[in-house]
Amino acid sequence: TDLATFKHQLRYTLDRFIPHQGIQFCLYNSQHGHFSTLDFHGNGRVFMKDKTLANLFLPGKIRYRNKSEADPLAQKLQIRSNHYVIPLYSQDGLIAIIYIQAFLPSSGSILRMIRDYTEIALSNLLLRNTLMREDVMTKLDSQHTMNASIDCHQNSQHVFFAQLEIDFFEQILHLHGSQSADKIVLATAEMMHTCFPKPRAISLSRDGLDKFCLLF
Repeated sequence: TDLATFKHQLRYTLDRFIPHQGIQFCLYNSQHGHFSTLDFHGNGRVFMKDKTLANLFLPGKIRYRNKSEADPLAQKLQIRSNHYVIPLYSQDGLIAIIYIQAFLPSSGSILRMIRDYTEIALSNLLLRNTLMREDVMTKLDSQHTMNASIDCHQNSQHVFFAQLEIDFFEQILHLHGSQSADKIVLATAEMMHTCFPKPRAISLSRDGLDKFCLLF
């Protein structure tokens, strides 16, 4: 996956420029408060849930700590030596933490350069993955996600697929403008969420300007 490639490239960069005895990389999901590790293939596994801990990290701060100062996540990752704590941020907040075990401090300027590049690369990657998964405006699934759900359930019994279309949408858009049309789209999405809440619904998606799909 893209995340697997990102992790390998990060490891290669740190191996080349920073002397260390081990690296741990954790993604953070601010919506659920989950810290997740990635396996070799880029698959995530929730490792810890702690929104309070996430609030202790600060943007732009790289800290070098001894083993007695390890935070709860570092302790759970079994980091038992001096280490760097490098939080990564996007515009929406904390997105990841890098722990680098190092007996001695390294060049701060090199670490900051790696941190800055890594933040931009990871922010762009997560944004692209989000755009592939969901419709930005309605927060419904994207058609890509719907197609994957259909593939997973194509041999399942008692699973149904339906399509919805807003009548006279183009006329509404032409006569009343995009703001009125957007309100109708958002109201339709809200109705779908209300009438087909997950897990009752497998996937709810927006398919184009005025079309919607349901798999339930």
